Amino acid sequence: MWLILLACQMFYYSDDEIAQVEMTPVVSGWNIGIHRAAASTVKVLVMSGSDPVGHGSGNLFHYLGSLFIVTSAHVVDSNADYMIEEQNGNTLTSKVIYNDFGNDIAILKPYGEFKVTQPSPYLVNMQKDLKTKELYYSGNPGELEHVAIRGWVADSDHYRVVLQSFGWPGASGSVVFDSAGRVIGVVTAISVAHNFYEGDTIPLSQIVLVNRLEVLPRKTVREALMNEKRNTEGRNSSQ
Repeated sequence: MWLILLACQMFYYSDDEIAQVEMTPVVSGWNIGIHRAAASTVKVLVMSGSDPVGHGSGNLFHYLGSLFIVTSAHVVDSNADYMIEEQNGNTLTSKVIYNDFGNDIAILKPYGEFKVTQPSPYLVNMQKDLKTKELYYSGNPGELEHVAIRGWVADSDHYRVVLQSFGWPGASGSVVFDSAGRVIGVVTAISVAHNFYEGDTIPLSQIVLVNRLEVLPRKTVREALMNEKRNTEGRNSSQ
């Protein structure tokens, strides 16, 4: 009889909702964080009528049998409609069901069938000090689509991470993962610096500011999803 031993790392996760143990494989060249970032990434299209007039990024998650997308609040801060575009071009409708402007975090409820996007479990890394850790995200900076990006933490606390990486408009809303596949936060901005020669400011695309997702626990996600389910059932019953 042959025995094949698979090396794994064990992570214990606990919050107000549930306590669980997750096993992740440890294989040379395998990184569950960048895999989840790349597999769950979507483009959030800001629509004007039938035409997109802008875009941001986001990631698809599952919890309690429901799918939802995490993005930045400033990506979905208008009264526009928002479409979700997969990597293969398939599009779905969506609705904003949670918006925290103070922390620049939002939840979208998608409606339709995903063809290629793989939802990630929503597990939040709540460690304060992440300095020197390598983190990952996948997004749509500028004209680039669904690109996988990594970076190193320059500084962090429970509210924000300063990431030495790459960012540009369009990447806002991308969820940042650690190597274990847990979520860290949402790409919200890039830093700017004073241009001593011209007297204006210049963007620093190598310094990415990430708002922590500790402020969006699974309890809040569950409540937002339940509220949307009740509202949908109410609309359907009144028709």
